Amino acid sequence: MLPRVVISPDYRLAPEHCLLATMDDALNAVKWPQIQALSNNPDPWLSDEVDFDRVFIVGDSSGGNLAHHLAVKLGLGSSEMSPVRVRGYVLMAPFFGGTERTK
Repeated sequence: MLPRVVISPDYRLAPEHCLLATMDDALNAVKWPQIQALSNNPDPWLSDEVDFDRVFIVGDSSGGNLAHHLAVKLGLGSSEMSPVRVRGYVLMAPFFGGTERTK
């Protein structure tokens, strides 16, 4: 068995919210483990089980697009997220729309 914790956040959708709100939600999803790691009173199930130095961000479809934009914003190592360290990104069938609409 491979010990791991998976955090699967929701994010605000268009057209009710602009695209930047979605990116804010994705970044906040990465900041939450940082807050837990730095907290004096973190959730015990998280602090006892998680190696904050080995974080991977995974996204499928539009989530792959979000993971891509987080990779561009944070990069590998993500020093501003310390002690959380993003080691890699996995984009599973990311959705990247074009500038022209298709049928």
